[in-house]
Order: sequence, then structure tokens, then C-alpha cells
Amino acid sequence: MRPPATESRAVLSEVLSAVSEQCPGLHEAQSALPRTRDDLFVEAVVLELSSESAREVSLTTLSELPQTTPVRLLAVPHVFGTYERQTEMVVGANGTAPAEPSLVRWAILPRRADRALVLELELELELPPQRSAPVAMTSRRTLKFAATVRDDEPALARVEWDKASRRSLLLLLRAFEVHGEEDLRAIFQCKMQQRAKALRRAGGEPPRDNHPSGTP
Repeated sequence: MRPPATESRAVLSEVLSAVSEQCPGLHEAQSALPRTRDDLFVEAVVLELSSESAREVSLTTLSELPQTTPVRLLAVPHVFGTYERQTEMVVGANGTAPAEPSLVRWAILPRRADRALVLELELELELPPQRSAPVAMTSRRTLKFAATVRDDEPALARVEWDKASRRSLLLLLRAFEVHGEEDLRAIFQCKMQQRAKALRRAGGEPPRDNHPSGTP
């Protein structure tokens, strides 16, 4: 895989930075309001890279990844879900055969754990046709794994999607507990501001950002 172009590296760096940043004043606002709901907002940056690089990266070194490692940005999805209930969304299926593996669906099932949250994740990849096949047909591969996260803190998750070629997915995750409509509004305002600021700094276009219908 070729290293990303300079512009792509700049955009990826800013996307990773935006998801890693906390939303200022969010917890103060949450504590001052009565709880009217108990839901979860989850955002992710999904990257494809070598399994060795995926194992070595940490939150401390994540910002250096676009400059040091050949990596491909698959999607920047987010989803609004409910505890103990699976929520899924279509990410990037467009009916054409992909030249490289692409993420077409992801699903989360949030569960509570001791002082943390567990996200049971399900990702579906669409794979390009095999060159040796007489008919160009795509195939899909479903990956299931779990990640432990904390409210409004970044976390990394890894899953190997192709053991033969030693390729993996690396996910930067951030989850926000939502206890009322004001929480949801504050989170979206914060993320839109962070995203706009990141794109201005990078001087690039927004990456594919998908959300389920009905999400504000």
C-alpha cells in the first residue's frame, strides 16, 4: 500500500485529532440537568493497515500514524444507540465493485460494565473481486469483536480481517452518555465545531461521514 498523499495525511491527522479531543464544558452541563433518557452516542474513525502497525499503535502515538505508516481511512461513522439493544447502519455501499476493501455496514450493542462501557461491534467489509476469478464478483466478510470504552474518552480497538495478508482494522472510538436532549444537542454542536476546525486547518474536504436517518 502506498503512503497517503500529503493532503490525505493532513486530513487524516485532523480527523484523528478531532475525535481525540474532549468537548469543553460537556460534563458540567450534564451534571446540572435532570436525567430524562439513558442512551449512548458513539463515533469512530475506521482505518485499514498492516496488523503489525495496528498492534504497535497507542493513543500516545496515534497522531504520528499518518506520517509514519501506510494507512487508509475507510469511514468516519457515528451512531446513536440504546443500551442492551443493537443499532446498525449502512456506511458506504454504492453498488459498484470496490478496488480495495471497504466498510459497508457497522453495528453496535452497548452494555454496561464496571466503571466502563462495553461495545459489541459488528463490521461488514465488501472485498474487491479476485483477479483470478473468471467472473468479477465481490464478497463480504463480517467481523465481530468487543471494545471497552469510558464516557467521553478515546479508545482503540483492533481486529484482523485478513490473516493471510496480515491486514487489520484499527478503530478510534469515542462514546458519550446521553441523559437528555440537551446532552445530545451539546454533543452534536461540539463535534460539528471540531470537524469544521479540523477541516479548516487541513485545508481539505470532509471525509465520508455517515449517520442513520433521524439522527440530528
